[in-house]
Amino acid sequence: MCMNYSKNSAFRKPAGADLSNWRLAPYSKWAFQNVRELIPNAAIFADRNAKSLTPDLSDNLNGIDFSDFGIGDLEGFLEQCHTDSMLVLARGRKFWQWSAPHCDLSKPHIIFSISKSITAMLAGILVDQKLIDVTKTALYYLPGVKGGVYEDSTIQQLLDMTVALDFEEDYLDASGNFQRYRNATCWNPVDQNDPGPTLEEFLYGLGKLDEDHGLTFRYRSPNSDLLGLIIERVASVPYAQLLSTLIWQPMGAQTDGYVTVDRNTLARGAGGICITLDDLARFGSLVLNYGFVDGVP
Repeated sequence: MCMNYSKNSAFRKPAGADLSNWRLAPYSKWAFQNVRELIPNAAIFADRNAKSLTPDLSDNLNGIDFSDFGIGDLEGFLEQCHTDSMLVLARGRKFWQWSAPHCDLSKPHIIFSISKSITAMLAGILVDQKLIDVTKTALYYLPGVKGGVYEDSTIQQLLDMTVALDFEEDYLDASGNFQRYRNATCWNPVDQNDPGPTLEEFLYGLGKLDEDHGLTFRYRSPNSDLLGLIIERVASVPYAQLLSTLIWQPMGAQTDGYVTVDRNTLARGAGGICITLDDLARFGSLVLNYGFVDGVP
C-alpha cells in the first residue's frame, strides 16, 4: 500500500509539470492521479453510504511465471511495464492488489479510453429509457452537426465506431488535426488570445471520407465525445451529474471521481474520466455480472 500523500515526496507535484508534458514520464506519475490540478473538470459524486470492497488478499498471483519475459514474477512484470496499480476481484472480494510506490490509491486516476465504455453504458441506459433511438441520426439530436461528417451517421454507427470519419488517431501529432482536437479538450496548452474551437465546435467541423458510414470499423475518439454530447442534450443534464445518478451512486462507488471538461464545460466522454482503482473494479464487476453489484441490480 502507498504511504500518505503528505508524507511521501513521490506524491508531490514535480517541478515543471504542466499541460505541455503531463502525459510524459516522469511527470505522468504525478499527473495521472492529479489531473484535476491541470485540466478543468466536473465532479462525479459517489454513494455516501457505500461500503469498502471486502479484502481477501492473497499472494497466489505472485506464483505466475514470467520467465519467458526475463522477469521472475507478476510484480516484476508490472514494474517493467510502468503499471501504476492493479486489482483482481474474485466473487466480489479483493483477491490480489498491487501499486507502484508513487501511486496513492485513495486518489482518482485517469482511465483514458476506458471512459468510452462508461459513456457507451450511459447511452445504453438512455436507450432503455426510450430517450435515445440508435437508428436515428446524430442530426436528429444535434442540429449543429449539419454539414459535417456526423450529419447522416446513426447513433448505432457512433457506438460501433463505423463512422466514415476523416480523422487520424495520431497520438504523436504535434501540429495537425489530432493536436487541434487535444487543444479543444483543454488537454494541451493553448494561446489564450486565439484558443481555437471548443470541443463541440471541433466535432461539428470534422469531415467525411469518400465512403458510406457503417462499412469500416475505425477507432476514433471523437465518436465517443459526440456520443457524450448527445447524452447531455437528450437528458438535459450535465454528463458528470448523469453518470453520478445513473451508474456511480447505484453501483455503490465509494469515492467521488471527476471528468475533464472543455472551456464550455463539455465533458470528455472519450477519455477524461478519473476514478479510484476500487471503483473501477466495481464498474468492471457491474459489467461482468450484467448490471448486478453484490446481488443488487
